[in-house]
This record gives sequence, C-alpha cells and structure tokens, in this order.
Amino acid sequence: MSAPPPKDLLPPNSTPFERTLSKTSARLLDTDTDIIRRERDPLRCDKAFLPFLGMERSVHHYTGTDEASDRARTASSFADHASYGTPAALEDEIALDTGQDISIVEYFEDSELEFPDFIAESVVDPGEAPPDLGAVYSSASHRKNVRDNLAKARLHVRTPPGSLHAGAAGFFSARMTILSAPALKGPFLGGVARFMPQQRIVSR
Repeated sequence: MSAPPPKDLLPPNSTPFERTLSKTSARLLDTDTDIIRRERDPLRCDKAFLPFLGMERSVHHYTGTDEASDRARTASSFADHASYGTPAALEDEIALDTGQDISIVEYFEDSELEFPDFIAESVVDPGEAPPDLGAVYSSASHRKNVRDNLAKARLHVRTPPGSLHAGAAGFFSARMTILSAPALKGPFLGGVARFMPQQRIVSR
C-alpha cells in the first residue's frame, strides 16, 4: 500500500509561519476558475461587479442606470479604444455626447482646410430647431486626437426631398488681328475652345 501524497513540499525543518503560509496559499487551488471567467465577462458578470469592469476598461459614456447599454459598451471597449480618433468613431462619440447627428469633414474634403484641420458638422433636416454648436465644439475638442486640429463646428442642412436642378453657363470667344505682310500667304484662321462644367454633389 502506497503512502498518501504529502500535504506540501516543505522541508521538515520549516518554521510554523512557513507552514501556516503554505496552508493558506493552498486554498487558492480550491478556487472555482469559472467564477473568475464569468465575472470578467461584461455580458455575464453580476450587476454589482459591472461598474468595476467599466472603470478598469475606461469605458466612455458609462451611464450607471442603463444596464444593457453599460454591458454592451463595456464588452466593446477594447474595439472602441482601438478605433478612437477615426472619423467614424469621433462622429459616434460626439453624437453620444450631444444627441445630435454629426458628420466629420476632413482637410482633404474642404478647400478651406489644411492638414491636420477638420470640421465637426451638426446635420439637421430643413425646418429643424438650430442645434447647439457650442456643445458640438466642446465634445469634438475633448474627443479628438491630439494631432488633429478642430477648425470649427458648423451647421449642415440636408437637401430637402425632391428634384435637384443644377446648371452652368459660360461664354468664350477668340479674336485675332492679322497684319498684312509680304510673306503671308493665306490667310489661315483657326481657333479651339473647350468648356467643361463640373458639378459635385455630396450626400450626407
């Protein structure tokens, strides 16, 4: 009959403190690791533990009252932090701050801007009440990347439904004066003109 396994690997001359510490540490082996996994999952953890996960992950817009929203934002926090600073993420963040429909215009989309400028637009439908552009500017300044420069916040009114008519016109003429000269044979006259109107419609 084999001897029972030893309770620990301490040498016979271990001190009482070392033996007590060994017994205390051994209790960690009885810990249910599934509980740890569950409490680390924002979608499954106890409600009381959720705020601590949100704090650990630096969740933006943690409400503390809407449990479903807080669980979803905490669960997506890693992806959110990876995308922070992109125009799409910035639009979502400002929209959550202000409750307004936001569009980010980058420097290469507007001729009045230079790198690294951008504009935060509050997009409204015709006839809607004027938005709070101060709130948009404040949120964009807080949420933007450090390297980006917020040029301004402005209003953008959507084009109303219906037909959109666009037109362009131009006038071009050529005038030539030929002085008679003995070596001139002809006269040979010619002229070329090219007119290309360009229109750009951006849907937002």
